[in-house]
Amino acid sequence: MTMTPRQRRFWWVAGIVLALGAGLVVGSYGVLNTVRGRKWLAGTLSSKGSAVFGGRGTLRIGVLRRVGPGGVEADNVVLVDTAGVPILTAAKLRASIGWMGLLDKRINLPSIQLSGVRLMLRQDRAGTPWNIAYLLAGDTTPPVPRTAPGFGDDVQIGTLTLEDGEITTVAPWAPHPVFTGAARDSVIAVRDSLHDLTQAADGTWFERRVITLSQVRAHDLVIIDPLKRPSSLVLDTLAGAISDPPVTLRHAQGRVTWTSDSLMFDLARVALPASTARARGTVAWNQPGPVRYASTVHAEAALSDLTWIWDALPTVGRGSAVVRLRTLADANDAEYLLDSLRVESDGSLVSGRVGVTVRPAELLLHSTDLTFAPLTDALARRLSYDALPPEVRGAFRGRFVAEQGGPLNALQVDRLDLRFADASVAGGGAESRLSMRGLIGLGAEPRAAGLVVDTVVMDLRSLRALVPDAPAVDGRVLGALRLRSADLSRADAESFSLQWIDAAGNVTSLRGRGVAAYGRTPVTVDGLLTFEPLSLAALARLDSTLTVRRPLSGQVAVRGPLDSLMWRAAVLPAPSLPEGWPMFASVEIDSTWQALPGALVAVGTGGMVDSVWNATARVLLRDFDAHTWSERLDVPATRFAGDVRVSARGTLPADSTQTGQVTGTVQADLTQAAAAERPALALVASASLDERRLVVDSMAMVLGNRAGGARLDAHGALGRDSTVSDTLLYSLRVDSLETVRGELERLAAMWAPVDSVLAASIRAVAEDTLRGDASISGHVVGNLQVADANAAMGGRGLQIGAVHVGRLFGSARATDVFRRPAFEGAASADDVTGIGAARVQSANFRVAAATLDSGLLVLDVSTVDDAHLVVRGGYVTASSRTAITLDSIRLSYDSVTWREARPATVVLDSLGVAISPLELRANGKGVFAVEADVPRDGSIRGLLRLQDFPAGEVSALLAGTPPANGTVTGEATLGGTRQAPTIGWNVVGADLGMEGTVLPLVTSRGSYADQRLRAEAFVRDTLGGALRLEGTLPMDLRLASVEKRLLSDVVDGHLVADSLQLGALALRLDGVRGLRGTLTGELALGGTFEAPSARGTMRLRDGSATLEALGITALDGEALVRAAGDSLVLETVRVRSGGPRDTVGVVGSLRFPPKDSALVDVRITASNFAASRQRDGTDLDLSGDVRVRGKLLHPQVSGRLFVPRANLVIDPLGARTALDLSSASARALLGADEVPVAQSAAASLAALGEQLTVNDARVELGNDVWVQTPEARVKLSGGLDVMMRGQALALDGEILANRGQYRLDLGVVSRSFTVDSGRVRFFANSDIPPTLDISATNTVRVAGSNDIPVRVHIGGNLEEPVLTLTSTDPLYASAPESEIISLLIFGAPTFALDGQSQSTVRAVTGVLLPSVGGAVEGALQRILPGGFNTIQVTTAGGQTQGELNAMTLLDNLSISAGKQLGERTFLRINTGLCRGAGQATTRGASPWIGVAAEYRITRTLMGQVGVDPGAAPCTRIGGDVLPRMQFGFDLFREWIW
Repeated sequence: MTMTPRQRRFWWVAGIVLALGAGLVVGSYGVLNTVRGRKWLAGTLSSKGSAVFGGRGTLRIGVLRRVGPGGVEADNVVLVDTAGVPILTAAKLRASIGWMGLLDKRINLPSIQLSGVRLMLRQDRAGTPWNIAYLLAGDTTPPVPRTAPGFGDDVQIGTLTLEDGEITTVAPWAPHPVFTGAARDSVIAVRDSLHDLTQAADGTWFERRVITLSQVRAHDLVIIDPLKRPSSLVLDTLAGAISDPPVTLRHAQGRVTWTSDSLMFDLARVALPASTARARGTVAWNQPGPVRYASTVHAEAALSDLTWIWDALPTVGRGSAVVRLRTLADANDAEYLLDSLRVESDGSLVSGRVGVTVRPAELLLHSTDLTFAPLTDALARRLSYDALPPEVRGAFRGRFVAEQGGPLNALQVDRLDLRFADASVAGGGAESRLSMRGLIGLGAEPRAAGLVVDTVVMDLRSLRALVPDAPAVDGRVLGALRLRSADLSRADAESFSLQWIDAAGNVTSLRGRGVAAYGRTPVTVDGLLTFEPLSLAALARLDSTLTVRRPLSGQVAVRGPLDSLMWRAAVLPAPSLPEGWPMFASVEIDSTWQALPGALVAVGTGGMVDSVWNATARVLLRDFDAHTWSERLDVPATRFAGDVRVSARGTLPADSTQTGQVTGTVQADLTQAAAAERPALALVASASLDERRLVVDSMAMVLGNRAGGARLDAHGALGRDSTVSDTLLYSLRVDSLETVRGELERLAAMWAPVDSVLAASIRAVAEDTLRGDASISGHVVGNLQVADANAAMGGRGLQIGAVHVGRLFGSARATDVFRRPAFEGAASADDVTGIGAARVQSANFRVAAATLDSGLLVLDVSTVDDAHLVVRGGYVTASSRTAITLDSIRLSYDSVTWREARPATVVLDSLGVAISPLELRANGKGVFAVEADVPRDGSIRGLLRLQDFPAGEVSALLAGTPPANGTVTGEATLGGTRQAPTIGWNVVGADLGMEGTVLPLVTSRGSYADQRLRAEAFVRDTLGGALRLEGTLPMDLRLASVEKRLLSDVVDGHLVADSLQLGALALRLDGVRGLRGTLTGELALGGTFEAPSARGTMRLRDGSATLEALGITALDGEALVRAAGDSLVLETVRVRSGGPRDTVGVVGSLRFPPKDSALVDVRITASNFAASRQRDGTDLDLSGDVRVRGKLLHPQVSGRLFVPRANLVIDPLGARTALDLSSASARALLGADEVPVAQSAAASLAALGEQLTVNDARVELGNDVWVQTPEARVKLSGGLDVMMRGQALALDGEILANRGQYRLDLGVVSRSFTVDSGRVRFFANSDIPPTLDISATNTVRVAGSNDIPVRVHIGGNLEEPVLTLTSTDPLYASAPESEIISLLIFGAPTFALDGQSQSTVRAVTGVLLPSVGGAVEGALQRILPGGFNTIQVTTAGGQTQGELNAMTLLDNLSISAGKQLGERTFLRINTGLCRGAGQATTRGASPWIGVAAEYRITRTLMGQVGVDPGAAPCTRIGGDVLPRMQFGFDLFREWIW
């Protein structure tokens, strides 16, 4: 068969193909299945693979185990660099090959499996590429352009499995150039301890890291892309570890892309042992220097996986964050940003963001905003490497913001708010806070700039828990600070403030500014501190020895180096500075340097060089008040002014076994001006201390005027040590106690707020008699270590108040006064009076054989009335215990002697006080016994036993109390503790009383416990009635100083009168007899001490008593008192004296409002009440309506008081100089110039204005009111208005005297005057004394002449009354007063006396016989019945001097008597005996009589009707035996102006 050409070409080709295939099969078999063939193939592949690297590396295949359709297996595949150093090694390689791709020049490996892979990455010098970068960089010669891809331009791997892989990096490392010398060596040492460093022969340091890949699986690996895109792979899993930092990677999954100089990754999941994350970023080595990277990691991490970052991180806890890492422009700098950070560990929670930039020489913090909610003390302590003390327990909360931030040595903090809740404080609640901003620097040279601490609050209980040995401070400290700058050499605080509030509420506030430079010597400061206030009370709680407790406010300024520092201060004892108070800005003395009222103002200097210091101070004082500064109740108020200067110099001790030496001077000049509330005081002193002596140049302290008063002086010296001895003299002298009287009064006023009892005593002394002189003088010899002293005391004619000491003297001597003093002394006082009822003849006190440890004591007192007190004993002091032994006690007076039953001891120590049984027994039946044991802690006990103890008698003898009667028998016990004492008593008082009052038997019993005093007291009458008082009182009787004894709790009490018969009660009252009545009722007492209240009623029925002093018997007494809350209502108080309707009654109320003065509102109504019926004739009836209201201690009185009837018998009026006799002869005739007149009633009443206020009050006198004195008997009428003028009472109105008699005493004779008219006018103005206008007439019967009327007129005023004598007789109308006085005394003018030839006896008889009438009047007044108001007797009328004798005394005798009948009628009866000269009839006695009646129609209109013989009853007309009678009617009108 013939083939066509086409067929022939087919078979030709087929034959060739078959031949080639057979050859290929035979060749492949020879190459792949023989050792020689595989070796040839391995070499071929190595050369082809090496070609890929362009001669920069060589691929070596150690053993090609299999090549076939299934793939390739090879061992020891190595990629080496040009130096033959292996870069990449694979112990085993197994790969499947896509053979068909080889036809297209593609290398396609569907899978590759590697094990034992080792990759060595190395950088030989800093700034040069890594070896892998050079190997993969490709040919640097420009390639020949190709239009088709070549073999190896497309390399891909389907899947990759790697096991037992390891990547090692070796890179040069060197410290940053900023580190040199020792610092560079230190950095190298630290780096070597933390990392794997080796040093090459040339000195270069290399850092080695190892990455272990235990398992890697990936797919879609693009090794070489024909389009020149980066290589990439998809990572399925990756497990391994990194040596530095030590991180174990459990799993990684994502896409990785790389080029020859960079690597990009996007890992969807990365798992560490307990953490997961996703990461995306780039790593590049395309530039010289370190690898550059930028990545973002979203992490959910366990802190145990991150301890490699910071070894202080805890191993427990988790956190999450978005972490951004990148290198900066300088590849040596790296930035780490942690956003959305949230970390929780063991109760701590930190959230926010953090930015950190790491540079070779520094670490920068920025973009930070962290919140702690909370941060526990355990975590804070771990993070601070245990810098936080273990005593700090609690939690921190707060926020930290640093946006700009900076390096740690210059970190700009925008905000730091921190709160610390301290769990170590019992009870919790201890919280401290801090809020600040500014620049701070940490590290070896810490610093700060522009630092503002807005708030700092610290609970000081945390400080005590942190530092147990610290002072026991409490409370809180609050502060703020503005700091311009601060470092190790200088600090500049623009301002600061600090406030301390302790647990007691005491506040201390400080503010100021300051600059301190301490970088060189000496340290310099410049600062100003203001404290407003500084609480000394808070400091006193830390140091109980600090006695000043009040707050202080002021300023202190300092400036200069510490070796020559200047300072200035101004301090006030006040919690705040007053408005506009002078404030200074620096230490310079300017216009504000002056003494300020009440302040302490000072300037000075100070300094220290090495161990030598010096200081000066000048203090100005003005109105310096010691009480205000000390705020102590036992310190009085002062007002010192003056200047104190101090300078001192000394050395500091080298150690605690040595003491420094101080020298210096003190000068003081202080005065206190006298004022009403303080005495004058002065102190001038100058002293110095040098190396050998303490020298007192002068010291003078004066109470009162510096020229007098009490003066204390001292001068001299004492040696400083035992090698020098000197003498210091002192004296206290009061030349005259009278000269210090005024100062003592002012001293009492100054001391009154401190000790009112002492002040009252001083005031009483000053107001009473104060005489005598006293002195103490002595000297001290020796030095400040060993010295002896003596003193001598003396006084003469001492009188203080009622106490008079004739002589006082004493002496004392002491040895070794500064170390172990031993002393003895004695003092004696003679002729002592005024102490109670005793007159002390002598009092002696001795101290013998005495030291600070023991001594003997003797007190011996004897009185002029043989009372004698002797006490003998001694004292022993050991440690803090003092025992006083009373070996002998004897008190004797009258026939009574008290003696001790046995020796007694009083023990005082730090544990308390104890009294061994002290028992005194009288030689009669009295017993006084006491014993007690009162420790400070634990149970206390005490017993007081009395038996027939004359308490009042002994008190009057020893204490000068008013004499008291009666005895007390019973017991009182003490128990419990000082803080909770118990008291019980049961006593009976027999015949108790004083000043004329004797009470019935009084029984009292009660107890005290639990701040309640329960007491009961009662008396009983003989008929079974009783009065009982019982109650429960809230009281604090702790044996300690308490703020308030009477507690503000409810008082519960009852006063019960159970048919108490006053007449059957053994009650005796002087001046009261016949006491009768029945008392019944009950009062319930309640409320509090501040607001007491009562409920109930108390009634008295059938009351009566005779008041002997007034001569009246009060009958029908009724009283009903009702208690209503804080008021006592007098519903009925009535008593009768006189007739059935002569009563006085009282209604009203007394109120005792809480926290206010007691109030009274009482109305007193009287109706003809017989207030007095005395034996001397004094009678007084009262009517009226008076109201008393207002404050009880200063009430207001108003109303009307009417005196319808009275006969007031008073003592003779005091003599006053009232007779202004211008005639010297008259004064010589009388021999005296005094006439008795009334004293000023206005002055007496004015003093009452201090006790009460009078408003709209009037006193009116009825028409039967008489005043009787031995020289006068006058009928008064009228009325007075009583009113207030300022603080004094004033009277306005007039008192009229329209009837009466007045006997003028002229020495040898007295003359009786008939009161014609009288008026005493009072004026409302108390400056105008009441005026007098009183006239009276006496008819003088002159021998051989007509009767001469003599008129006496008293005018002027009550302060300066003027008495004038005149006569209406024409002969004597113009005669001088001497002639009138001659008429009154001798019955004749002076010229008639000159020619008398009668003997002196006859002349005196003629003078005395007419004066008998005055004596007869007084006798008739007492003898005649009927109570005549006036009686006047006239005798011996019409006789000549020669006819006067005892028998002619009855010639023409006349007697006139008057009687007031009712308020308006006055009856006068006149009678007489006509005998002797002047009669018309023969001599013989003939009587006569006349009657007249007066009736007062109105106050100014009066009528008179009468029948009498007329003006000359003894004149007869014709042969009339009896005188002719006349009838008359007169009408009188008075005008008053």
